[in-house]
Amino acid sequence: MVKKDRLSLDEHKAIAAQLFAIRNQLLDISLRINNAYPFASKQATASNQAVHFVDDLRNHMDSALAKDFPDDFDGKIYYPGSSTDQVK
Repeated sequence: MVKKDRLSLDEHKAIAAQLFAIRNQLLDISLRINNAYPFASKQATASNQAVHFVDDLRNHMDSALAKDFPDDFDGKIYYPGSSTDQVK
């Protein structure tokens, strides 16, 4: 099995910022869909799943960051709390 190079800390930061923005956009879209369609509709279910999948990816990436960079780990990289808290 070929060993792959892991992401750099800067790559993690860039991906984290992108996932944060995507998650916020999806959440806005999901809320609009949920306000327009029944909770159990395919539209509402799919929009809720989309947000969940991005959250799941952020969780896995946060874990990889902690494993790959234990000395530089910062929980605010993948979970900044708000756009003003994002790690640069």
